[in-house]
Amino acid sequence: MNTLFAQFIAPARKFNSLVIENAGKLAEFQVNAAYSYTDIGLRPLREALQANDVDGLWRLVTSQNEAGRTLAAKLLADSQVLAGFGRDFGKEVEKLLAEDVVPSIMAAASNGAESSATRTADR
Repeated sequence: MNTLFAQFIAPARKFNSLVIENAGKLAEFQVNAAYSYTDIGLRPLREALQANDVDGLWRLVTSQNEAGRTLAAKLLADSQVLAGFGRDFGKEVEKLLAEDVVPSIMAAASNGAESSATRTADR
């Protein structure tokens, strides 16, 4: 019975490990993204503090345009990274199902049928 339970619970443990690993990746991604977006947003504000003349105003406008382009590129790159996380997680779950869950269910069903047959034969 313990062996059967261990076979049945092993895929759940692997799945939980996969979820925890991906949650860690996502959390790290979010922290890095928050830092990057904050930096992108603060850069023009820092430039605004230094705009004391026409040249400073020109640098401010240029900086804001650059921040917009940088933000658009960062959003695109981050969306691709997030899509990759989802794709990779999906592939890993499919692999887990194919290699562990289905065979475990089949083995459990087979062991259950054998146990039932043994009990019936013993009667």
